[in-house]
Parts: sequence; structure tokens; C-alpha cells
Amino acid sequence: MNTAFFMLLLMLIAPTPAMLLTNLMTVADRYDCLLLDQFGVIHDGKHAYPGAVAAVSEVQRRGKKVCVISNSSRRKHDTLARLRSLGFGPCEGDAELREGMQPISVVTSGDLVFEGLKAGD
Repeated sequence: MNTAFFMLLLMLIAPTPAMLLTNLMTVADRYDCLLLDQFGVIHDGKHAYPGAVAAVSEVQRRGKKVCVISNSSRRKHDTLARLRSLGFGPCEGDAELREGMQPISVVTSGDLVFEGLKAGD
């Protein structure tokens, strides 16, 4: 492939340069839903990262959906319990939801595998 064609192809695929994201609020209002990985992004498995709980809560307060995704083999209820214990919330299944705040939802690879096996796929 000639170099000029390759460069043109790259410009068509990525018409704007990559943006360094330093603050979640920089992009939060552009989207209706944010997909956030959990481990290494919002917590380290034992502690929420500084500012993570406040940032996720602010996104929820703005009426955005937040879906935490994980390649963990754990099931959804385990992940929701961990998020709650780290201070995140409200989460789906909570009895009390704060007015105007979308609950955090969760998708894990453990749940996807479980559902696939259960369905016989």
C-alpha cells in the first residue's frame, strides 16, 4: 500500500486527533450513557480511586446512565456489592434511589457466560 493512500485512510478513520481525557466531566455531557471499566479505572479492587466516587455521582446527578463493565468472572450481584462497599451508588436494585439519578448498572463477563450456558449456547 502506498504511503499517501495509507495516510489518507488513517485520516478518514480518525478525522480528529486523539484527545487526552483528564476529567470525566469533559466528555460526560456529550453522551447519554457512560461505559466505565471497573478495575484500574474507578477502583483498584480494595479502594475507590480519589475523586472516582464523586465523579460517577456527578454523572448520575446529571441524569446520565452509568454502566460499569468488567471482564471479571464474578456475577453482577457481587460486583454491585463491591461498588456499594466502595461508596458508589445508587446502584440497580437499591431500595432507595436519589431523585433524578440513574442507578449504576453492571455487565460482567461472568454473567454473560452464565446466561450463555443457561441458554444452551
